[in-house]
Amino acid sequence: EERAKLFPILPFLARLWDNMGYFHEQSTKPETIGALLSDSPGGLAAWILEKFQAWTDCPLPCNPADVVPIRDLLTNVMVYWATNSGGTSARIYKEALTGRCLAMLQQQVVVPVWLQDFPGEIVRTPRAWAKWGYGDIRSFRVEPRGGHFAALEQPEALVRHVLEMLGA
Repeated sequence: EERAKLFPILPFLARLWDNMGYFHEQSTKPETIGALLSDSPGGLAAWILEKFQAWTDCPLPCNPADVVPIRDLLTNVMVYWATNSGGTSARIYKEALTGRCLAMLQQQVVVPVWLQDFPGEIVRTPRAWAKWGYGDIRSFRVEPRGGHFAALEQPEALVRHVLEMLGA
């Protein structure tokens, strides 16, 4: 099961390559994409909904509205538009590549964590990697469905895990 998250490597790398253009743009020129995202509600919707299309756990060609209710998709777009936060949401990608942030990745997180692994996530985390990064894993749950937007795709699974975490 752990090996299946990484191998065969070629389909994984192909999917990563197909979905990383946004990362390059946002990590190198966040102001450019920020200006574009704040200029047009249609452009912002296209940018965000394309991410849902690519990163939602559904069969290709994926229609994210088959997995996430359309009202939730539109609410997501409206939050970015009403707060004019397309640019600031892009900026974190550039900040994450600074020396300080990269150095933080070399430190183990020691507070208790509860992790969920969703099969449709862009990059999945094998348990061995999680153990390296987190010193106190209280739960590592592998879910049958869900992608990058798992909280919107599989809200019941998220709530069950949060309730378990809280001991409720």
